[in-house]
Amino acid sequence: MERRRVVITGLGTVNPTGNSVAESWQGIQEGKVGIGPITAFPAEDFSIHLAGEVKDFHPETVFDKRDLKHMSRFTQFAMWAAEEAVKDSGIVGTLPEEEIGCIVSSGIGGLQTIEAEHTRGASKGFERVNPFFIPMSISNMAAAEIAIRHHLKGMCICPVTACAGGSNAIGDSFPQNPGWLRNCYGLRRHRGYYFRTWCWRLFQYEGSFSCFRSQQRLHPLR
Repeated sequence: MERRRVVITGLGTVNPTGNSVAESWQGIQEGKVGIGPITAFPAEDFSIHLAGEVKDFHPETVFDKRDLKHMSRFTQFAMWAAEEAVKDSGIVGTLPEEEIGCIVSSGIGGLQTIEAEHTRGASKGFERVNPFFIPMSISNMAAAEIAIRHHLKGMCICPVTACAGGSNAIGDSFPQNPGWLRNCYGLRRHRGYYFRTWCWRLFQYEGSFSCFRSQQRLHPLR
């Protein structure tokens, strides 16, 4: 049986303990707690008042504001972490673009956009819905935006398999082309191709938050 090897060449992250690998790792070492009072939306009517939120996130310091207007928050997070990982790896520009691909898993995609545009349509009429609603909300847009920005012309896909997304992304890269890892971009070579695999999960909006609460997957600590 052929032995296959995975090599992690670059790291990137954005999470409740820090918006970079160095900041996050330092926070973990210092015992920093990423859980705190919910600020993303009014939570007074919920029995859950605590969550792990990304803090002090300012994507406009790296990306064009005009581009960000057409990206859901999950895509912005993905782009941010990918930017760090790509620089850390130093791999882009050293290989043919056709031999580097991108696999980014997202459970649902732009939940915030879906909720906001439905509210807009219900209150102002559905002809007033943002024309970018679909491309902002679909799950594969994070992978697409990363591939476009870094000129990755190999396979570009998005496994949508809930909590198994990260493992799925890694597994899908084995027999194919390129892929990077969730918060830890990984690079492996197989059949002459390189892959990035990654997974992202986000539910810090009222609708999705309510769903997890009704499933009793969140504990009502205050």
